[in-house]
Amino acid sequence: IGLSLGWRAAPFIVGAITLTATAAWLLLGRESKEGDGIKDPSNLRAMLQVLRQRMTILLGIGFVGGFGQNVAMSTWLPSYYSGVLGFPLETSGQLVSLLPLFGIVGALAGGFLSAIVGLRRPFLIASGLSLTVFGLGSFLSPIQPLLIGSLALLGISSFLFLPAAFTIPMETPGMTPDKVGMTLAVALSMGNFAGFISPLL
Repeated sequence: IGLSLGWRAAPFIVGAITLTATAAWLLLGRESKEGDGIKDPSNLRAMLQVLRQRMTILLGIGFVGGFGQNVAMSTWLPSYYSGVLGFPLETSGQLVSLLPLFGIVGALAGGFLSAIVGLRRPFLIASGLSLTVFGLGSFLSPIQPLLIGSLALLGISSFLFLPAAFTIPMETPGMTPDKVGMTLAVALSMGNFAGFISPLL
């Protein structure tokens, strides 16, 4: 069925895989009994306090910057390359597809290197600074090789910080699995909301 849909085949296949994985998790997945403590009202109050913690807010701000820029660039750059630089639409799309491709490299590098070095801060700082530099490079140069390099490095920078950022709540004193989940949920929600409004801005 998917192959007969033409250009719709790829989304169909991705959706089918996602649906299959979700169904398998619902049928076969097992949840720890320790997570049932959230039903206690005192635990619920403690969870809500996580929303006001400085770490939750700062983590969310970090996701706002990274996610907002990534989505804005992914939606805006193809039109810019086509309308301003005169690239064919196909070429514009291929150039911007380098962002998620090299994002894989950035995510893996962020996880492995921070584990080897034993530090998170250098990767957080490097990712934040390089997002600005390579973000500007992705549209200020009309020379295609420079654009390719900037886009590849921007893709790496956009995901380099994520493995380090995800581990910050886990090592905070007094954190429980439920609180870590709440912290990351709030931070990711802030980032995804920024991704929603950034193309409009």
